This record gives sequence, C-alpha cells and structure tokens, in this order.
Amino acid sequence: MTTTPRTVVISGAARGIGRAAALHLDQLGWQVFAGVRQPDHAAALRAVASPRMVPVQCDLTDYASLHHAAAVVAQHLDGRGLDGLINNAGIVIPGPLEYLPLDDLHTQLAVGLVGQLALTQQMLPLLRPRRGRIINISSGSGRLVRPLLAAYSAAKFGLEALSDGLRLELAPSGIRVIVIQPGATATPRVGRHHRTARCGAGCAARSRPPHLWRGAASVARCADCHGALYHPTRTGCCNNCPCAANAVPACPLHRGARGAGRCPAVVPARPPARPFDADVACCTNRGAGRWFPPAPAYER
Repeated sequence: MTTTPRTVVISGAARGIGRAAALHLDQLGWQVFAGVRQPDHAAALRAVASPRMVPVQCDLTDYASLHHAAAVVAQHLDGRGLDGLINNAGIVIPGPLEYLPLDDLHTQLAVGLVGQLALTQQMLPLLRPRRGRIINISSGSGRLVRPLLAAYSAAKFGLEALSDGLRLELAPSGIRVIVIQPGATATPRVGRHHRTARCGAGCAARSRPPHLWRGAASVARCADCHGALYHPTRTGCCNNCPCAANAVPACPLHRGARGAGRCPAVVPARPPARPFDADVACCTNRGAGRWFPPAPAYER
C-alpha cells in the first residue's frame, strides 16, 4: 500500500535554514515545495534531492509570482490539501536610520513583513482542508533592537504581531501558527552585509568591516591600503590610513567625539563588545561624512 507523503511549502529554500529544512524533510519522506527565486537555485536543489521535491518560483515582492506558486502547488496536490507552510525567506538591510534610504526600508518591510502575509494568504485555501500548520521564522531581533539593525527588527516585530493575529483568527479552523526565533546561524545571509561598504557620496575609497563571526578584531580597514580606519568600541576614527591624506570624517555613531571625529592615536584592535558592533565603517571622502552599507537581496 502506497502512503501519500505529507506536504510542505518552504520559502527561501535556496540556501541556509530554508535549504537545510527542505532537504531534511525531503529525506524524511515529505513532498517539499521549495520556494526559490532563480532557476539555478531550483536546479541545485533538484541535483541533491529526491524526485518528490518540487522547486517553485517564489518572489515575495511579486504577488503574481506568489499566485502562480500557489497554483503550481495546488496542481501537484490534486485536492489533497497542504500540511504545512514555513515562511522562511528573509533579507537584512543594515544601516543607521538617520541615513537609511527609504527605498531600502520599503524593501526590507516588503520582504520581511508584507511578503510573508502575501504568501500565507495564497496558501491558506490549501492549508484549510488538512488543518495545516504555519511556521514563521522570526528572529531575536523581533524582541530586541540592535544598532544598525532597526529596519530588520521593524520587520521582525511586525512578523511577530502578524503571527499573533493569525494564531487567534485561525484557531477556529484548527490551523496552528508557530513562531521560531533562531539564534545566530552560519548562513549566507549572515555576514554578507559585512562586505565592502559604499560611501553615500560615491567616493572611490571604501572601507571593509571584518567578519565578526570568525573572531576577527573589530577594526574596519581601508580596502586600498588595509590600514585601520575605525574602531567601533572606542570613540571616533583613526587617521592612520595613508589613503586618507586629508581629514577623516566623523563616524555617524560617534559624531563629534574627540573633536572632528579623529582619534589622535592609533587605536589598537580588540574583540567587539557584541556582534555587529563593527557594522559601521567610516568614509574617507574627505568631509562627506556619510556612508551606507550595501543592500542586496539576501536569502536566508
């Protein structure tokens, strides 16, 4: 007698937590509908998964894509209903709120908050027949705001609220809503925003924060000469970078510290007080004093 496998939709299954969950459930005999944004991600999953796995094009900012994904899932289910939905896809766009471009804030909320509900709305008709389960992957940032991650926290705080509301509203239908708050996880999403920061004034000089998750000292270094530019656990910027022949502007978090933001001596490197302290990198554009971290669309 052939047993019908249980079914689940997982968004953000191209890498990280989503990929690990998709492959694990596939190994347990589930039929996994793996949400990905790019065809090569779908091919990579097919290469290592069983024939049961069905990669589905799923872009949380494209509602037509979500509607099509639901139609594909419904076609494969053939009236059986869906057992679970894991809202895992997410991005991190770091930066100080004072300088964060509003378009970046819209993107963060579109993916991390609005898109989560949009996918849930599309899948709910499939979940009802099986009284399926919704699992929302939140974060500790949904309970605590850290510097430079306020936009990300805003999305996660909102996801917590949506989860509470869905839990109350769907209880009469027998659909459970669960929130998971993972701790620090070694995925491509974490650490990718530590790459070269871009100056808000478009200068050529760029600074590269260290990779904190590997125990690097919390000193941002000039991408041109590798001289220490900024030590976030102390005050101000160090002017020992040969590339910055003129004034080094003050860092956004320590503006005015020690005069114009300069440190009169080289500040020795030491481990950060907490993760992400070194997300701030000072621009060496001789007075521009503004910087923004890169904001690509990271998947978990």
